[in-house]
Amino acid sequence: MLVSRGCSISEMSFRPTTKFGFATQNMTYFTYSREAILDILEVNHIGEDDEIVLPNYLCSTVIESILPVTKKIIFYDINSHLMHKQSDITKLLTDKTKLIMFVDYFGVETQLERSLQVQLENQDIIVVKDSAHAFLSVVNNSFHKNYNYDYLITSVYKNLPFQAGSIAIGNFGQRADFVSLYIVLKRFAVLAIKNTICILGLQRFFTEKVCEMSISNAIKINRSNGFNIASLYKAILFRIDWVRVAAEKKVLTQQFNSFFFGRPTFRPIFTREQIEMSVLQDYPLYFDSQTERDRMWKLLIDNSIDAYTWPTFHRINCNDKLWNKVLVLPLNKKVLKVLQSV
Repeated sequence: MLVSRGCSISEMSFRPTTKFGFATQNMTYFTYSREAILDILEVNHIGEDDEIVLPNYLCSTVIESILPVTKKIIFYDINSHLMHKQSDITKLLTDKTKLIMFVDYFGVETQLERSLQVQLENQDIIVVKDSAHAFLSVVNNSFHKNYNYDYLITSVYKNLPFQAGSIAIGNFGQRADFVSLYIVLKRFAVLAIKNTICILGLQRFFTEKVCEMSISNAIKINRSNGFNIASLYKAILFRIDWVRVAAEKKVLTQQFNSFFFGRPTFRPIFTREQIEMSVLQDYPLYFDSQTERDRMWKLLIDNSIDAYTWPTFHRINCNDKLWNKVLVLPLNKKVLKVLQSV
């Protein structure tokens, strides 16, 4: 059985589209989202004395991108509904705060209170909207701003099976678009190896779960090493039928809602209203206990379904309170088929 994660390219519909304004936005294309973070720090002359405020539920690659520039990273709390409290953030902002990041988790866009926006503007703090998980929601909303931010970073490959590619909006100076063909081919090769291991039943011989094997790192892509396919990448994005992609995701999400809401030992992290207003990347669940979480996780992994815990924490930040009880499911019909058969 193949490693199952999201939709396949064959399930997409391609046709020229201009509705979502890819060509008119002030967009820059990157191979990875973390490259955009590095450029933001550089363009805005952020240094070792500047403070950066981040959520405490965050992947290690973001922190690894920032630490070489400044070690003054301050974290605000994220609760079990993946939301922040404005009062927590307000207390953390100082005269040294240069940048703050808000994360759109798994497709649901974060909302900012107007009073917090005013405070950030008055203190001249750079606001970064990390929509790496919310590419489809952002596209479905035609990149409409739901609050004032200076930069938006979103990841195509975390939402569609492209293996690489990120789009960012904001001032990146004279930065040229660059998507590395080398990285794309390398990641497709790794995916092929993973699936071959699963097909041949060899995963039992590996100490690391096949679904957790990764070739990611935090270094910046060397543009001299690899052919630039940014133009081809954009041409493909312009021709995808985003209306159909979003509609099919929403239909599948409704099926997940029908199955997962009202369960005694776990709950969907987001409310029905939040889910209906979004195009989810994946479907996160919050469990009463880690034991219950791990039981479902093992069942799905044994059936070659790429369910996962998130994030991979950095040593300076570890929110065990959430990590121990969250399981993220790919929006894939096979998930429902496996769980319904238990």
